[in-house]
Amino acid sequence: MSLDKWKESIKKCVNFGFDAQIDDSAEEFAKHLKKGNLTTTKIRGIYGTVKKMEMSQRLDEAEFIRLKPRLAYDAKRGKQGNKDLKEVLTVGILEVVKKNNKDSFHKFKNFASFFEAILAYHKVYE
Repeated sequence: MSLDKWKESIKKCVNFGFDAQIDDSAEEFAKHLKKGNLTTTKIRGIYGTVKKMEMSQRLDEAEFIRLKPRLAYDAKRGKQGNKDLKEVLTVGILEVVKKNNKDSFHKFKNFASFFEAILAYHKVYE
């Protein structure tokens, strides 16, 4: 599967929710990231921030958007897996914070579900 397919999967998940097809996509992406030498530590650092926001039951858009430069920094200094994670998650972040978005927290939760699946499958294939 190409990065474009995973980018489409995260957009679909953000807008319509997590389903079996999205789960399969997240699993394949996690395998791909593992082959790209992405470490669980790198994923967990970003995921921790997402999880804190989710637990607060509100979306701090500014904090959420600040994940983009963190991902960019990791991508610049890391392996191919870091770059691919940045590419896909950035698409999801931009989809959540689109203008005229009436239900951004719900879309954020969908994003978090996709990200959680990536992390879990990445750990499985460790």
